[in-house]
Amino acid sequence: MKRISLYSIFAVFMFSLIFAPYSHGQNDALQRTIARFDLTKATSQHRLQVEIEPPQISSETIRYFMPKIVPGTYTINNFGRFVHDMKAYDQEGSELNIARIDTNTWEISGASRLKRISYWVEDTYHSQSMPVVFEPTGTCIDSAEVFMLNNFTLIGYFEGFKDMPYTISITKPQGFYGATSMPLESSGPDTDVYNPRNYFELHDNPIMYSIPDTASVMVNNTKILLSLYSPNKKVNAAYLIEHTKQLFEAQGEYLGGELPASKYSILVYLFEGSSLSGSAGALEHFSSTTFTYPEISGEEFIQPFRDVVAHEFFHIVTPLGIHSDEIGNFDFINPVMSKHLWLYEGSTEYYAVHSQVKHGVITPDEFFKKLQQKLYISTLYLNDTLPFTELSKGALDKYKPQYFNVYQKGALINMCLDLYLL
Repeated sequence: MKRISLYSIFAVFMFSLIFAPYSHGQNDALQRTIARFDLTKATSQHRLQVEIEPPQISSETIRYFMPKIVPGTYTINNFGRFVHDMKAYDQEGSELNIARIDTNTWEISGASRLKRISYWVEDTYHSQSMPVVFEPTGTCIDSAEVFMLNNFTLIGYFEGFKDMPYTISITKPQGFYGATSMPLESSGPDTDVYNPRNYFELHDNPIMYSIPDTASVMVNNTKILLSLYSPNKKVNAAYLIEHTKQLFEAQGEYLGGELPASKYSILVYLFEGSSLSGSAGALEHFSSTTFTYPEISGEEFIQPFRDVVAHEFFHIVTPLGIHSDEIGNFDFINPVMSKHLWLYEGSTEYYAVHSQVKHGVITPDEFFKKLQQKLYISTLYLNDTLPFTELSKGALDKYKPQYFNVYQKGALINMCLDLYLL
């Protein structure tokens, strides 16, 4: 995470110490990575061209990385596999030598003369590349109707510049609206511009572009924005927000009367038929969530929507608010797993259910049935004797088949902790 000093002398010293290999100027424009893409030129093969202008580089070689994994997921996705035909150019438009080191890493020679790189990204919703990416973690490039953009699938970072600022310039189709919690620097009929402070903020703010079906509601201090893509219009955003307002009010009371974000965006993509992964669910971010689900009628959709959104929203508390160093200084290339899934996923799942019963969204009988179901699944279908600290450390590999237990036994562990603290 980037720390901003109150003392300019100390800031200059730290920047010169940390980034000396690249001899940065202190001018913000020289330190900024600029990303551009034009949604109107997305192909029918679900591909999008991305152009990146680097910050000022003085070394003769530089590496460009795409994430291997991102926070909130416990799967190696290797997003570099969706990047194709990367080329590097100098100021005169001549190509520079670029070598692919591995799936997620490219090395550019003559980097001090680098003006821009360009490459094509294929979306993950339609790709045949295996393993399939869980849709809330991926990107949909549908030139006719919708773009669900997790920015980390499109944009990487230069070695040594991950904590430096970015500018993202997005050309959008006529009438499309970009729903996101990322603050807009500027917006016009054709182009939106964002200035995330660093790569973490860039990765943490998904954007969904579509003909808008949006609704919002103020809950205490927070504006809740819901943006929906429903291909056959079986559900609409106003209906969903009306039937989830009580949930957010309950969560606000549960957290002491104030929600921990000034704006919270829920980006909902409904599939016609089944998804490529065969799964449904969501991915949390600091002030938003991406949610994918089969397109069903509004009445059928409300309860699973409430349950998932309640879980994802409480991730603002943990791990996004309370976390170990492995999350606070997340390594997108060489991740280190913590021992704390019982907290990150287990407490969140418990809060999601307990807040609803405490504030009348569900009945006590419904609450106990949910906990009973978790106990049943945990003891009959999963390894009930596996310590959660070991499960957490091995979630990417050895104990990956047991990961589902974080939502079952993990919630029960936190219920027991709640009872102990009474």
